[in-house]
Amino acid sequence: MGYNMKSNIHSLLGINEELSTYDTPVFEKNLGEAWGIANNDRTIFVNSKLSKKNKKHAAEHEHLHVMQMRMGLTDYDNKNIYFRNTLFEPLKAYPRKNMQAGKKSLPWEKQVYDITKKYAK
Repeated sequence: MGYNMKSNIHSLLGINEELSTYDTPVFEKNLGEAWGIANNDRTIFVNSKLSKKNKKHAAEHEHLHVMQMRMGLTDYDNKNIYFRNTLFEPLKAYPRKNMQAGKKSLPWEKQVYDITKKYAK
């Protein structure tokens, strides 16, 4: 007699199956005020408190940040966020101290907002 699980692996791990792609899992997590976070390991966290529609917007936005990281335009560590507009210019360091994350005027955010035309409220 086999064991029949009442839930699938995605729900056990906290992965949003609808928003995930084959190489970028999207996890739902309480992020406080933040809508989403793109991680260096190509995973995305979206705020579990958002509506389904806003989770979709957040995941779309963060997927573009993951693409920036894959293309070598953006990177980050504990102290700085590194960004360049093209691959032919050096990475410029932006100190994370006192930085308002997600602010539209930040160059890597502006690049994403110009593509999505959607802004977090």
